[in-house]
Amino acid sequence: GKFTHEKPSTHSIGLRYARHAGAVAAQARVWGVLSVDRPGIAEGGSSMHTGRGGGGSDGVVLDNIRAMCQQAGFFFQHVSAQPREALRLHEMALESAMAEHGNDHRRVASSHTDIGNVYQAQGKHEEALVQHYKSLEIKIRVKCDSLDVAKSYNNIGVVYGSQGDYHHALLQHQKS
Repeated sequence: GKFTHEKPSTHSIGLRYARHAGAVAAQARVWGVLSVDRPGIAEGGSSMHTGRGGGGSDGVVLDNIRAMCQQAGFFFQHVSAQPREALRLHEMALESAMAEHGNDHRRVASSHTDIGNVYQAQGKHEEALVQHYKSLEIKIRVKCDSLDVAKSYNNIGVVYGSQGDYHHALLQHQKS
C-alpha cells in the first residue's frame, strides 16, 4: 500500500476497518437485511426495486452499512491500492443504498459514481461510463442540485478524455 512504510499504524487501522465493513455487509446478507434483486452492476442492469423505505432500525442499519462500505472502498482505492476490494465494497454500499432507498436516490447515485471512479482508475472506460451515466440519470430524476449534476458531466468528460475522445469530452465538460 501507499502508506505502509510512512504510517503503518494508519494503514493497519484502515485495513481493519475496511475488513470489518465487508464482514458486516456479508453478515447483513445472511440475516436478510441486504437482499436486493438486481442484475449485476457491471452489466448495466437496473431493477425497479423500491427499497424498504429507509424507516426504522433497518434503515439505520442499512445506512450505516452503506457508509462503512463506502469509506472502506475509498480506503482500498486510495490508500491501500486494492481496486478489486474497493470495487467489492462500493458494490456493497450500492446494494445497501438500493435496499434502503430503491433506485432513485442521491446515495444510490453517489455509489454509482464511486464504482465508476474505481473502473476509471483501472482503465475500464466503458464500465466507468455506464456507472457515471447511471449516476447522472438518477441525479437528474431526483432533482439533485446543479453542482452534483455538473460533477457527473465532468466525470463523464474525464472518461471520454482518457479514451482520447476529445469531442465527447469537450461536450460533457461544457455541460458541466
